[in-house]
Amino acid sequence: YWQHPEWAKRTRDGMPCTNLSIAFPEVRQYWLSLLRETLDRGVDGVHLHLQRSQPFVMFEEPVVRGFQEQYGIDPRTLPEDDPRLLAHKAGFLTQFLREVRALVDEKPGRTVGVTFYGEPHKYDSKGGYHPLRYNCDVDRWIDERLADYLMPSPAVVPEALRAWKERAKGRVKFWVDMQPRTQDGIRHVQQARGYYEAGADGLALWDGERRPPHASEWAVVRHLGHRDRLDLLEKEAPTYY
Repeated sequence: YWQHPEWAKRTRDGMPCTNLSIAFPEVRQYWLSLLRETLDRGVDGVHLHLQRSQPFVMFEEPVVRGFQEQYGIDPRTLPEDDPRLLAHKAGFLTQFLREVRALVDEKPGRTVGVTFYGEPHKYDSKGGYHPLRYNCDVDRWIDERLADYLMPSPAVVPEALRAWKERAKGRVKFWVDMQPRTQDGIRHVQQARGYYEAGADGLALWDGERRPPHASEWAVVRHLGHRDRLDLLEKEAPTYY
């Protein structure tokens, strides 16, 4: 960042922000170089956690120039929720995922996982939900099979999950995050059942190392992947010490 301030994200008025923009090919190549080194060390795959540093692109030169070439309009004059602007910005993140997918595919048998917002962020006051507001074109990711596992977090809008499952037709697995991290065992069971009914293939535990402060809670959570045990877990959870 200090060596290349010209690659920082920019506000509408050109003020630099405190991290780099993936709109610049050089930034994406830097991240890919780190992932390549990691893959060379033998890891089984790559997981992108897209819930930090959003938005991933703002109004950098490649963003403005590309939008003007396509629409003949300066995007800095448009509202943040303009559908053309949302799709345009999401395209840069999709391109990064394409590059990650191509890199991982150089190592046969390795996988790609992506965590993204599956519901509105707590500071998102626009109402409703659409992943494009978070630079995430989930439909395109599914169509191009850019990930093996998609992990909506901290929860998911059931209607969105059902639509993604239908679109994926088994080519992509959906693991839904279980939140809050610490909650009653019965609540965990009920939450898991609801996600399975909406189409989840499995469950994800963000901050898994913080999950077992209570033996009674972890006694339930550790079995939630066994769908045939949910009824028994719900019955026994209150008796767990």
